[in-house]
Amino acid sequence: MGFRLVGPTHPDALDVYTFTMGDVRRQDDRLVYNIYFAPKRALATTFVGYLAVLDEAYVVLEVGLRPHPDNVWPPPVLSADVHFEQHFAAFGESVWLPVDLRVHGNVSFGRLGVSYPTARYEQVSRLTNHVINVLVPDSLYAGSQRLFKQPFADTQDYLFRWNPGLVPLTPKEIEAVITLDPSMTIRRAFRPDGFLRQYTALEVTEEAPVEEAGSRSRLQQAAALLGTAAVSYNRVDGWHLGLRPVFQLGPSLGVKLRGGYDTDRKRLFHGADLTYAWGNADPSAPGRGVFLGGGYDEGTRSRYESSVYGDFLTGVATYFGYDDYYDYYHNRRFFVQAGGRSAALRTGLTVGLTVERHRSATRNADYEGWLFGETQRENPAITEGNLRALTLRLNAGAAPSATTPGVSLVVDIEHSPPGMLGSAFDYSTLRGAVTGRFPTLFRRRPWPNTLTVRAVGGTFRGKLPLQRFGILDTALGPYGPFGAFRARSGTPYEGERYLGLFWEYDFSTVPFELLGLWGLAERGLGVSIFGAHGRTWIDGDRRLPFEPVVPDALHHEIGFALTHPFHLPLRFDVTTRLDQPGVFMGLGLFSVR
Repeated sequence: MGFRLVGPTHPDALDVYTFTMGDVRRQDDRLVYNIYFAPKRALATTFVGYLAVLDEAYVVLEVGLRPHPDNVWPPPVLSADVHFEQHFAAFGESVWLPVDLRVHGNVSFGRLGVSYPTARYEQVSRLTNHVINVLVPDSLYAGSQRLFKQPFADTQDYLFRWNPGLVPLTPKEIEAVITLDPSMTIRRAFRPDGFLRQYTALEVTEEAPVEEAGSRSRLQQAAALLGTAAVSYNRVDGWHLGLRPVFQLGPSLGVKLRGGYDTDRKRLFHGADLTYAWGNADPSAPGRGVFLGGGYDEGTRSRYESSVYGDFLTGVATYFGYDDYYDYYHNRRFFVQAGGRSAALRTGLTVGLTVERHRSATRNADYEGWLFGETQRENPAITEGNLRALTLRLNAGAAPSATTPGVSLVVDIEHSPPGMLGSAFDYSTLRGAVTGRFPTLFRRRPWPNTLTVRAVGGTFRGKLPLQRFGILDTALGPYGPFGAFRARSGTPYEGERYLGLFWEYDFSTVPFELLGLWGLAERGLGVSIFGAHGRTWIDGDRRLPFEPVVPDALHHEIGFALTHPFHLPLRFDVTTRLDQPGVFMGLGLFSVR
């Protein structure tokens, strides 16, 4: 079921379990000892159950157990009661092997405001055809094939007539097969109930066969196209409405299109990318590959890039009346790039050449905000000119996620030598980010205690244009994700150089379990602590056409959060500044648990 636990016959079992001698019984004139076991520590992710051990031979005849504690199951499972039972028999002179596996239990699933009928199940598997020390023919290893398929193994006949080891049906099972209701589907059997069923219900369906791409209906194709919609809002474009479809023209050629309309700027935006790959250039796939690509786009671009926010979220905040998170300029861009990746080395490298024309943009949107009614600031001018730059990106490791620990590194280098292809700029930038997620305590749980760390930084050489400044992200109103300063909201810290460190330790539900508050733990409520430290720098002699947000000292903050109430991916933060007074309340999204 995806878990890896220490069992009662593990070499270290005496360090994990407390064993208790139970009653003694006879089997074929031999004694059988019943031995009961339970974890020594209440929070240990282990089993509870019994062993039946045969006297003199001291082999396990039978084992019955269930996982402990009961709240180790990840949502949408709310509770699960599962029992395993297995029996063993002698084969040959002294080899004892399992002859069956019996599993039965029930599962309750759902989420806040939605409940479903409890699912009950019972499974009996018989293990047959045990052969000891059989001679293996050399022909089995003559080829490279390692997977063999039993003929008719996928036959959908519930009796499996080809299998001589069929487990007979019980009278109750025979009656269930005979009286099957053809109209009873999974969806019908597990109908959602609750006051939020229209909004947060889970999709409970039978497994459907994988559809070929060409077999989709016109309606499905239209829905897929609408799924590529790009919608955002800012004070230069107004509503930015468009589509970004992706097409695969054969196994090697891919096309990405961009197009749409800016309502307040009253202009179209457009662009296209073309990529040709040899081998497997997908970073998530095995093997290695190389690719060659290029593209063109024209439209409004933000003067700096956020590592935690997308355009849609910042646009919604701007429409509500928060100060626009970004500044903007107009860019017409051509680029070519080539790269390769190796899954074995978990490394990818991309080099490119970009040709851009940068122009200042003015504020066009006079909308004062749907919620707060504040007029947006003017959009500052940039350093205009034609930019030609060489770029390099190095990716190492795999980006860690909520369920996958690991370390990833991203390094970006951009170099614009003066005069190259008519470039008006002379600068170089070096930027990088390291992200690591490390399980610490209770590693055998699906959600162990974890430490997540992210370090970002950037520096430069030459005369850095305003549209190449770097930033450290801050909260977007009350919303502050990991990787942003949660004790400051508004426009981000920006500068020619920047350095930031963000960390978070997730205790999961363990604090409430230690306090005996199992009701809160079973509802998913957890605790995390976090902190952030960093600052940006701008040369004091540099004159700027606007007032950037630049701290005059290191920003230090620390806080704690209540996470996953009712198993929802939410968090409620309390953050305090260490370098100056202030306590800040906020909220955010947490990893789905």
